[in-house]
Amino acid sequence: MEQGAEARGGRVSMRMIAEKAGVSLATVSYALQGSTKVSTATRRSIERLAQELGYVSNPLIRQGMVQIRSTSERRVRSNLAYLSIEPIGELLHHRRLLGACRKQAQVLGYHIEAFQFGEQASENQRLAQILIARGVRGLLLAPSDDVVGAFEFPWAEFASLELGYSMGSFRHHRVSLDYWQILTESLTHLAQAGYRRIAFVGQKHGIRRTNYRYEAAYLLHRKERSFGSILLPHWVYEHMDPCKFESWLERARPDVIVSQDNHLFEFLKSFNGSGRGRVDFCSLLIQEPNSALSGMLVSLDSTAETAVDFLARRVESGDWGLPAAPVCLSVASRWQTGATLSRVISPGA
Repeated sequence: MEQGAEARGGRVSMRMIAEKAGVSLATVSYALQGSTKVSTATRRSIERLAQELGYVSNPLIRQGMVQIRSTSERRVRSNLAYLSIEPIGELLHHRRLLGACRKQAQVLGYHIEAFQFGEQASENQRLAQILIARGVRGLLLAPSDDVVGAFEFPWAEFASLELGYSMGSFRHHRVSLDYWQILTESLTHLAQAGYRRIAFVGQKHGIRRTNYRYEAAYLLHRKERSFGSILLPHWVYEHMDPCKFESWLERARPDVIVSQDNHLFEFLKSFNGSGRGRVDFCSLLIQEPNSALSGMLVSLDSTAETAVDFLARRVESGDWGLPAAPVCLSVASRWQTGATLSRVISPGA
């Protein structure tokens, strides 16, 4: 791939085309090769954009890459699997993420099947045999509600990638939300809007699931006094007790709460309606663009595209087993103004 072409005299590169088209570098590469791993509509759209930008491929590189990929495509006949600790059908976030992963896999010419890990090593050994028999060599390890830790599985037979930090072992390649960016940008917006008493509230297992990145970012900004606002001591709970929560609200007196637990907003509505003051809410995890919540909107499509593209490359290169140096890719989120903040935040803030 001519990733450095623009640096060698102003030539248009595939990376520039990818940025203009809003797709991955791999998708542009496949499209310009005429690969069936991208849809006809996508291929034609990228070809038109490349022509408009004046893209000219390097014939020597193109010939070499076509030869390499044609050999790879003859060798690799693989599906991907979405593996979860929890029953997938019971959880909405699994269904949404799985749907986004399947959409991107289809663009690349792959199919994704969903499976659930077993509780015993023997069950997972049998699962691995089933996966291989079905032509599955790439594993997307789904996030769970809590950190599950390492367990026995024949990883050496597969290319794997973890979504988030639920496995807790740091042995796999990983794609996750950029939790530090999410927390920092939220605090920036709130401080610019004039909030002066900001508090982070989180559930213990939710904080563990982000590898403590929300909590670490908050504590550092609180220590550094980064925003000119008072960052109150954060409050962490195992199970929500409305009485303890309201008691904490009366003692701490925050004017806004920042949390990844959107259920807190329902408790705040009750508190705000009791005449004891008003506390606004900023969500760190909005999944719907039309949500009434104010805060950070995550992109399941971007997360899925990044994860599936990366895993597909590992599969096509025959990169089986746990990596010696795992790669961690972070996906940024963007601010969304909703109805849960009473102070106006300007679009340019």
